[in-house]
Amino acid sequence: MRAPQRYVGLQVLRAIAALAVVMYHATVFVFTRLHVFFAPIWRCGSNGVDLFFVLSGFVIVLSTQRLQGTRDGWKIFAERRLTRIVPLYWIATLIKVVLLKFDATANLTSDLSFASISKAVFFLPSVNALGDIQPVLNVGWTLNMEMFFYLLFTIALFFRANVFLCVGLPLLFLSAGDFLHIQGAGTAWTFYAQSIVLEFFFGMLVALAILRGKRLPAWLAWLAVVGGLYALFALLPPVWPKEIHTAWVQGIPAALVVYGAASLEGRLPHIPAWLIFLGDASYAIYLFHGLCGQLSPMLLVKLGIPSPVLSELGTVAISLAVGSLAYLWLDLPIMRWFKQHVLFHGKPVLHVQETLPRTGA
Repeated sequence: MRAPQRYVGLQVLRAIAALAVVMYHATVFVFTRLHVFFAPIWRCGSNGVDLFFVLSGFVIVLSTQRLQGTRDGWKIFAERRLTRIVPLYWIATLIKVVLLKFDATANLTSDLSFASISKAVFFLPSVNALGDIQPVLNVGWTLNMEMFFYLLFTIALFFRANVFLCVGLPLLFLSAGDFLHIQGAGTAWTFYAQSIVLEFFFGMLVALAILRGKRLPAWLAWLAVVGGLYALFALLPPVWPKEIHTAWVQGIPAALVVYGAASLEGRLPHIPAWLIFLGDASYAIYLFHGLCGQLSPMLLVKLGIPSPVLSELGTVAISLAVGSLAYLWLDLPIMRWFKQHVLFHGKPVLHVQETLPRTGA
């Protein structure tokens, strides 16, 4: 079965995942900037990352169907991923470094040493000022995970091997780090030894099921989407501490959500254009929201209005606005430039975001 060119439902999931992470950090900023302790942190929002990882595994499999087994498939895949992910991430990291150089009081956790900045540029794990494994741009730890997944996938394509075995087995091996408590050893090399890496493989398996025509019935697909979203964003953290084997607690509901949404493709009601846009802009929103979202509580402090609600609403509004502008003014022009100038064997390289291109694009 041939997968459709564009999974509109997954665009909505990307928008939901990005908004959830923004809202999570909006509640964190209340504590770090307003210094008031009567607004709870919405920890469920961090589960948007799990949804992103499963989506990534799903999309990478579908978008590389014609590359698997080809001689230069690995080159094309690596170039697509590097040109898609790296430029905007480097820009966001550079902005973070410049901001912290001009305003040292804004630096709560980041390490601006040459070593840390260099590791951030090359997507290598580094330890921040609090002893946590986190790059200069705080959300960049997820990009470190993504790039590691892309590396494994590139190697599999290079050897023209079965991507499910060559990617799945290493991820399964690394996921045992949670059970063996390797990840808490305090060294950067243990960063990948945690079960969350298995979520990429969950997404790959969902893609395999869709490619083989094993779609869920409509009623079951809706149940998977609604039930999975409820588990991710309303249930799991209070019941299951996040440090307990993330892939098996958050990853499975995330995989169910993606499987359900993919199964419903072509049977979904009309989806507003603005929601599709937020899905397209989700990468930029994710990268830039931490740089601008703290403006809201900081401004309220100066105005003497320590309102958690206003702070959180302001953070969400500013993050969506800045992220959308970054998408329109930076991300889209960069993607268009690479599409027009980067060639492989005389053929323009088509760029894949976290969803496949529109038909005819």
